[in-house]
Amino acid sequence: MPRSGDDDGNRPKKSWREIDRMRGQSRHTGGERPDHSRERLERSQAYREYKSSLDRFFEGGASSAPEGLRGILDPTGAKTARTKAIEAIQKASAEDRKKWAELVTAFVQDQELPPDPYLLTEFLGHPKEAVAAKALARLDTLVAEGQAKKIPPSLDQQLRSLELTADDDELRESARRLRERLRS
Repeated sequence: MPRSGDDDGNRPKKSWREIDRMRGQSRHTGGERPDHSRERLERSQAYREYKSSLDRFFEGGASSAPEGLRGILDPTGAKTARTKAIEAIQKASAEDRKKWAELVTAFVQDQELPPDPYLLTEFLGHPKEAVAAKALARLDTLVAEGQAKKIPPSLDQQLRSLELTADDDELRESARRLRERLRS
């Protein structure tokens, strides 16, 4: 029964959709409303610059960090030099194989080999057997310790190639053992 004073009979009834829409616009319901100040901030130039500098920092590591933070993250600059050397090797791999061999030789002499099975698999194709032997030893260690989660598909072929073409008997035997370990 309608209350006295209500004109329910004269005004059209609202649908549930219209009622819900009104509730979303009300300040008293506590519903989620778009935060226009946040949207304005995210569209601002300063915010975009801030986000792009954060992206550069997390992608590039210590080399793209601010001066004060750079000394804390990489005080000697060794990580930055190592990263640049790996990038140069990867770039030369596709462009100039002779330059690639020189860069890999210098890298293996100066740096500790990284725990990257893909990079180490590529190093197995180096013309100097000493470099291939170091890469093979590092790969063998990674596989033995269970640190090589993803094995490159080309590793089996590289190991087979070493078995057939290496002059050093120990290198051939190491390649054979690793191939067998990977198969099991």
